[in-house]
Amino acid sequence: SGTVTSTLPLASGLLQSDLIFRTDTNIVTSNTTSTQNVFNVGVTLQSNTVYYFEGLYTFTKTVSATAHTLNLGFGGSAIVDKILYHVDTIDDNGSIPQVDSTDMSAIINTASLTGIKGNYGNAAQTVSALFNGTVSITTGGTFIPQFSTSATVGPYTVNSGSYIKFSAMGAAGAN
Repeated sequence: SGTVTSTLPLASGLLQSDLIFRTDTNIVTSNTTSTQNVFNVGVTLQSNTVYYFEGLYTFTKTVSATAHTLNLGFGGSAIVDKILYHVDTIDDNGSIPQVDSTDMSAIINTASLTGIKGNYGNAAQTVSALFNGTVSITTGGTFIPQFSTSATVGPYTVNSGSYIKFSAMGAAGAN
């Protein structure tokens, strides 16, 4: 009859959809140690839902050789029950493309700002963080990708092409 019927798995009451933010232009951040939003935006996540997330941030700066750490995390009004994610970092004292033999991996189980590698001390610095994990949201609200530095080192720039993606997996508390 020419009619196509799609059956969607609605057992959890969730439709699979991705929430993606990708910057098409460089974002120059502030020269501060205060918490800053990576993209100047957040996403609204639903209550009692588990999300898979992944992303790639690339930060560059060109001034100040002050040693510092770069910290990643999430803020906003959403209440996090559990979070676990893996971060691979590449850093170089230059620009993209990056190749470095001192890459590092970290496993993080908090939404709070957490250092992703030891001290960076180059005036010209590029740091890339590739990450993925899951987060369980108890109470829905905004969930905002954030970062900070441990010292005032001149502004970092979030490079165009940096992105973050969220996908609802199912109800909180379910395997």
